[in-house]
Amino acid sequence: VEILYVEADEDHIALQSGKNAMPRLVYIHEGIDMQGRRKLKLPYYLASLKGKSGDLWQEVYEYLEDNYEIDKIKQIYLSGDGAAWIRQGLNYLPNAKFVLDKYHMSKYVTKATAHMKEYGPKIWKCIKEADLEELGLVFNELHFATENESKQRQMKESWGYLSNNWDGIKIRNEESDNIVGCSAEGHNSHILAARMSSRPMGWSKDGADKMARLRAFKANNGKVIDFMKAQKKEVKLYTATKQLMKITSEGLKSKINDNPCNLEVFKIGRITGLYRALKAI
Repeated sequence: VEILYVEADEDHIALQSGKNAMPRLVYIHEGIDMQGRRKLKLPYYLASLKGKSGDLWQEVYEYLEDNYEIDKIKQIYLSGDGAAWIRQGLNYLPNAKFVLDKYHMSKYVTKATAHMKEYGPKIWKCIKEADLEELGLVFNELHFATENESKQRQMKESWGYLSNNWDGIKIRNEESDNIVGCSAEGHNSHILAARMSSRPMGWSKDGADKMARLRAFKANNGKVIDFMKAQKKEVKLYTATKQLMKITSEGLKSKINDNPCNLEVFKIGRITGLYRALKAI
């Protein structure tokens, strides 16, 4: 495919220690299937809590490398709320551009104009025209028209959020024909929050990390029973391989002790790396 979409969000959970943690969710898809009920094309989900966010983005890159011809991908649109860990994905994804999701855009516009709704259309006009300078003038006007200090702080926060993510707003406008809506909030709610934070729970970091990965595994239509069978198969294979290596090693030592000349490597007459290794045994 020439265009891919990557979307990301995080859940907020309570740990048994009394602290909070943020399991991260990233998913890849090829756009929206408009036939019948709207749904993502070939979505694939990854989630984790432990480790650095770069580890999760490395997993995302490896998935792309295993399943797509990376050199054929002309553009990847990375969508989310603009958090630092999400933007870090730009360092891992080839030909990637950040797109600010509309949910958070609307959230901060509403936050800034809840007390003076007539300024909402003015701000949206600036956003649609990607005019940062005019947006600054509108916020300045709104600030002086507001006397409440709490509302002024909210406006300052909204202005900071929109201006810091202006690159993601510009891309949304300039390449609107290629960009599809971001559903990260909904997917996060359905995949992580529904199991991990919608009811009062206290997690350990290990438990939360495993549950986040398990929820992503389930979202990928994985069956837990098949997963467990595969794990048992791997354990059996590892045990059998280890046992075979032990038997082979003992047999090799026995053969060398009996008559080293029976080994082909000693008959060749050249001193190689294998020759030295066997000689050491």
